[in-house]
Amino acid sequence: MIQNHFPLDRPAFCPNPACPHHTPDNDTPWYSFFGYYTSKAWGKTRRFRCKSCGKTSSSQTFSATYWTHRPIDLADLDYRLNNCEGYRQITRALTTSYPVIKNRCLRLCRNYLNLFDAALAGFSLPEDIAFDGFESYVRSQYIPDNFNIAVGTLSQIPYAFSFALLRRKGKMTARQRQNRDILDAHWRPPPHDLVQSCKTVFRDILSLYMNRKILSPFTIYTDQKNEYS
Repeated sequence: MIQNHFPLDRPAFCPNPACPHHTPDNDTPWYSFFGYYTSKAWGKTRRFRCKSCGKTSSSQTFSATYWTHRPIDLADLDYRLNNCEGYRQITRALTTSYPVIKNRCLRLCRNYLNLFDAALAGFSLPEDIAFDGFESYVRSQYIPDNFNIAVGTLSQIPYAFSFALLRRKGKMTARQRQNRDILDAHWRPPPHDLVQSCKTVFRDILSLYMNRKILSPFTIYTDQKNEYS
């Protein structure tokens, strides 16, 4: 269940990356209560102070709604996204702005990625993998991209995926080539980006396979593109 605001009585860790208490440690009394503050968006919010580095934080610091001023029901937003509602359709329904909805969607995505990463920690891959990709584009056809995804052949669980930017290729008119040259003068995608993204997925899948207690036979099914070699 997705919660919109987390009124924490005890923070899990210090938000200062350089602090020794940045790593979660619930057994050490590393913080002290540091009063409250009040905001129109979230009301009375408890504050904390680290005994080691002096960094202050609040229950809002550890919330999915950190540094926001417009309360949005994240559970409702998640439901709407899973029902294929568009951003602008959601903004009309919730009477808010496009940037606000985009911001909350990105927060949901980051939390899902974190949850997915935590779920795979120490996971031993129990099945073979099917690996494939598809091309689309970002903003215009002058910036094509490629999404690769590795799924379990039995469960169809997506274990890994990657994103690569490409240079426009194929048949073009003289005007289109001229436009591409103008874009190339300002920015070009990294060379061999698709190859590197495939290597990243294969590395992640192999690390899951290596968690098996017994390294039984394992197959990755692909369409044998040159970039996979």
